[in-house]
This record gives sequence, C-alpha cells and structure tokens, in this order.
Amino acid sequence: FLISFFVLRTFYTNYKTAYVRALKFTALGTNVLVLALLFFPWLPSSSTTGWQMLLELNFWIITIFTLLAVTACLYLASRSLMLKIGAILQIITGIFFIVAMTNLMPNTITLSLHYIAPIVASLLLLINIVIVLILWHQLQLKEKSHGSS
Repeated sequence: FLISFFVLRTFYTNYKTAYVRALKFTALGTNVLVLALLFFPWLPSSSTTGWQMLLELNFWIITIFTLLAVTACLYLASRSLMLKIGAILQIITGIFFIVAMTNLMPNTITLSLHYIAPIVASLLLLINIVIVLILWHQLQLKEKSHGSS
C-alpha cells in the first residue's frame, strides 16, 4: 500500500522529464534482467537454460527474446511514439511469456530455487507492465502540458 501510494503520488500527478527518463531506464533494466535470467535453468525436466532453448531455435524462446530485445531498444528512444510502441510491446511480451511458459511446462511441477528463473522473469515482466503504464501516463501528461501552453 505504501509503495503504491508513493509511486502514484510521485509519478501520476506531475510530469517531469526526469520521471520519464527514470521510468524508461527502469523498464529497460527490467528487460535486461529478464534476458539475464535466460542463463539459469528453465525446464526442470532437463535443466535446460533459456539460452540453450534459444540456440535450439525454440519458437517460444525466440519470440520472447525478440520481443524483449525490440522493446528494450525502443526504451532507448526519446520520441513519445517509440516509447508508446515499446509499452504496447511490453504488455504483449508479458502475456506471451505466460502463454509460452504454459506451453513449455504443461504439467504441474514442484518449484525449487534452482528452477525459479521463469517465475521470477514473469513477475518482473508483470512489474514492468505497471512501469510502462505509468510511463505512458507521464507521456500523456507531457502532451497535455505542451498542448495547453
């Protein structure tokens, strides 16, 4: 509750260029963290890492990797349109990630700390969706402030 109060009070009411920059780099950093989690085991049945599945040309992992990489690149842009496209792709990535993991691990599994990378990645992606929605709102505040002046 306190974190939500702080985040909404800080980012929701006032537009500041520094807020947009901080949100952009937080979203970028979160995507980089998710990409780094590909180094850890993802499939309990075979201890296969995300990078191994990427090299094996697994459709799900290639799509996730591509979406994350494109989205991360879009967060480096300064134009509002590119950031909004990045926000939309971030939401698509989060949803697609959950679908992909459901297909990669269709059975019930017992989680252990050794195989928790996909769960951490999905939570990071969900948090990142909230970050980019706040970023989108900051961009709307920017458009309103420039339109009224």
